[in-house]
Amino acid sequence: MTQSVVDTDISPERLSILIATAAVLQLSESMLPYPIPGLRLGLANIISLIVFFQFGFKPALVVTLLRTVVSSFIIGSFLSPGFVLSFTAGLASISVAAFCHRLSAHIPLLQLSPLGVGIIGAFVHNMVQLLLAYMMFFNHPGIFVFVPWLALGSVVLGGISGSLATAVLNRLSKESGQRYNIPVSAPSFENQTYRPGDSVIHRCPVVVKIGFVLLTTLLTVFFENLFFYSVLFFIIAALISLSSLFYGQVFSVLKKLWAIILGAFLLPLFFNHGTQELLNTPFGVIHLEAVLSSLVFSMRIILLALLSSLLARTTSVESFTTGIQVYLKPFDLVGINSNSIARNISNALSALPGVWVEMRSLLVFLLAGKPKNFKTIRDAAIHLFIHLFTSTNQFSSNNEPR
Repeated sequence: MTQSVVDTDISPERLSILIATAAVLQLSESMLPYPIPGLRLGLANIISLIVFFQFGFKPALVVTLLRTVVSSFIIGSFLSPGFVLSFTAGLASISVAAFCHRLSAHIPLLQLSPLGVGIIGAFVHNMVQLLLAYMMFFNHPGIFVFVPWLALGSVVLGGISGSLATAVLNRLSKESGQRYNIPVSAPSFENQTYRPGDSVIHRCPVVVKIGFVLLTTLLTVFFENLFFYSVLFFIIAALISLSSLFYGQVFSVLKKLWAIILGAFLLPLFFNHGTQELLNTPFGVIHLEAVLSSLVFSMRIILLALLSSLLARTTSVESFTTGIQVYLKPFDLVGINSNSIARNISNALSALPGVWVEMRSLLVFLLAGKPKNFKTIRDAAIHLFIHLFTSTNQFSSNNEPR
């Protein structure tokens, strides 16, 4: 049965908890290995789907965008290449999916269930990420070799997300949500991104730090110069030294981006041609010009990732949300409430550790003593989402987000 979107008001507290829940799922997914760059399970998209069919487009859009902001700040990748791809693709996918659902409401033969919306959203998300990666970071048509695999992955993984969302929505519509007395396990979440300090970089106004990252992003996109990138790398190294942080703390963000960095290096290396031959391999001839292009593309991603990591490790949650609000202030003129967005980010960041423990404890409780097969895991996931959506009001009051 096709679910209809319900235009129901949602409290700011509950919305913040749902943002934190989606961020937890996105963080959890980032820890899993993936065979194809850009192809993810899309666990956080399940929350966006359920919110869309329960509360409408606007809350779903807020959850989709702000969980990317929250999770990227936690792992130190805010404003990094990965963040830009995820944020933009999330905006496009939820918007196109909502448009298709609205259109299908007027065409009975094309009515879309959560399953169909999930597949469309996953497909748009993957294709937009690929196009952006080509335009901003790779600049090589060889990247489109991933199109068939990403399209197939969209159908499979988007279908899984849509089917789970459908099962949860059907049970929520019957008011069959079940509460659990969960034995809470020891906390497994600890936000180690922010490192308090009194360095020059810590004391620098957050507006200046975010502005510097944004300006550097623009410069690296428009200037493909290896000498410029080398100078920028030494500037970032000096900033890390001034921040009194260990280099390993800042460079750790690169572990999450290894697939993107590797792709940015290998594609130009084997597909670009030139006049100066360096090496003849079984895979093809490598030219000097191709090596230089590979270094430029991979260095661009590394530099932006290091800057975003430095920003997260020298900026507190309070300063971060203040800086976000300053940059969003001009959008108040077009009806975007910058104060509300900053408050949602702050509340979600504050609630995230409690949500993490709640979800982890419930999964342990639901899977205890049961075989770890697909059916068991699917049923546990459904019960987890039902519990979270039927207890978010109570849970939010217990966590008292500010």
